[in-house]
Amino acid sequence: NNKDLVLLCLLVDTCCVAVRATRRKKLSDVLLFGLTAALVSNTKIVGLFFFGMMGLAYIVYVSLKKQWNRKSVVRMLTAILSFAFFYVLLTPAMWPDPSQYFLHLLSNAFQFSRWHGQILFEGAIFDPVAGELPRRYLIKLIYLTTPLFILGLAAVGVFELLHSFCGKGKILALPERVLFTAACLCALVPLLVAVATGSLVYNGWRHFYFSY
Repeated sequence: NNKDLVLLCLLVDTCCVAVRATRRKKLSDVLLFGLTAALVSNTKIVGLFFFGMMGLAYIVYVSLKKQWNRKSVVRMLTAILSFAFFYVLLTPAMWPDPSQYFLHLLSNAFQFSRWHGQILFEGAIFDPVAGELPRRYLIKLIYLTTPLFILGLAAVGVFELLHSFCGKGKILALPERVLFTAACLCALVPLLVAVATGSLVYNGWRHFYFSY
């Protein structure tokens, strides 16, 4: 699906630009982060979580580096204001009634209202709208359709991340680990929330391709 692949690409762009803006501290990078975050949030509402996650990572990163000053605060405020400006500019659908617009997005994110089909899974027919689809559906579809070498690389990456936080890893310094962890959580947290809440999914797991 074109939107799902666009979301995947924009998520990678947002994380990369956020890391660059955090480390280089240039105003142009901060503005670019605001733009890419607005683009990913405009594509799907889950993009707001990406923006918040990278913003939280910036706060932790600057705190660990002990770099809080007037410029760091200005950069943070610039990121927030530029994101808001670009998002409103890119989203004319919200102009008449912003609160109703966001309520519509959030309700459809957890329980999509414009699909009423059935799904064949594990030899049985399920009605996802009625909440019949097992919670293991997403995890099993990801496992069955993702190449084994990618699953292996993901497992190694998670192990190295946990290993480094135990003080034994040598690949990333602590502030950089914070940024990397935020990028990982952008992919994993929405997926786990969908599994826990039984969100409506269909056609495999294309709605969560961004978790690649």
